[in-house]
Amino acid sequence: MRQQRLKSSGPKPLWTCPHCSRQFANRNQAHSCGKFTVEHLLDSKPPEVVELYDRISDLVQRCGNVVIAPTKTRILFKVRTVFATVAIAKNWLDLVIVLGRRLNGIVHFLRIEKPKELDDDLAGWLQEAYDHSKRKDQTGNKKKSRH
Repeated sequence: MRQQRLKSSGPKPLWTCPHCSRQFANRNQAHSCGKFTVEHLLDSKPPEVVELYDRISDLVQRCGNVVIAPTKTRILFKVRTVFATVAIAKNWLDLVIVLGRRLNGIVHFLRIEKPKELDDDLAGWLQEAYDHSKRKDQTGNKKKSRH
């Protein structure tokens, strides 16, 4: 007879890196360990790119309680896990959104070059990605294990 084992009803505690104090859903998760800031990533970028980042950050923060986690090369937006990231180039932003459904895949890459591209569709996708990540994180990704 098969037994089913379910994980606990809530999400497992986050693991905190002892070196950089960042938190992760998985213990010993690979990451660029260090103390990084949004300001450092925006240094020497043209004002237009800084404005694009500020507008995207505002759209993301309207989704709900968001953790902003800058890394060596990009800025992560998280509930417990990442639902969107922004890489800052010289003249544009590369935005990655993780939706819970497929359009042409689950992860969507967008190059943002102009403020007009930060429209209601993009805000809706960010909210959808946030909501999906939050639901997934709250349930703790329950999976049945068969033995």
